[in-house]
Amino acid sequence: MYAYGPQRSAIPRVVGILALVFAPIGIFFSLVFVAGPVGDHSSVPSEWTALVTWLWVTFVASIVLFGLHLTGGILAVMYKRAAPLLMSLYGILGILLALGRVAVPFALMPKDVGGHSSLMEDFVYMQIGYGVLAVIWPIIALALMNTRSSKTACSGQPSAQQVAGVFG
Repeated sequence: MYAYGPQRSAIPRVVGILALVFAPIGIFFSLVFVAGPVGDHSSVPSEWTALVTWLWVTFVASIVLFGLHLTGGILAVMYKRAAPLLMSLYGILGILLALGRVAVPFALMPKDVGGHSSLMEDFVYMQIGYGVLAVIWPIIALALMNTRSSKTACSGQPSAQQVAGVFG
């Protein structure tokens, strides 16, 4: 059986499938880049405690963010009306968290690093690298899920082109 006329956009389904893959990967790398470095250092000098607290805040925020990401991905695969909104919310919050991962460690790191270069590598440089890598997908997801065809595909109503295809 062949359908005539324009079909529903596949963008939400593709973004949703990628979200189902990337959300667990995001949780895993949050564990690797936050819990790993903090756990590797049994005692942290007091001047580093603000940065360690920030790392735990970003970890909790990441878990919530990737839960939102997973939910948006599931809804996008099913073309549900809320999918563009949830994926947009994920995109905006993901960009903000990634920017925070880059900027905040510089603001919180001690002025005198001294002999703590390993803390600098684990708590600052690793966070910046993860933030740079983590910002790419939220931008792409935000852009794709906010196209007219994605919103139409998730609206549950046929587009004007689909209606015209029936009568044309």
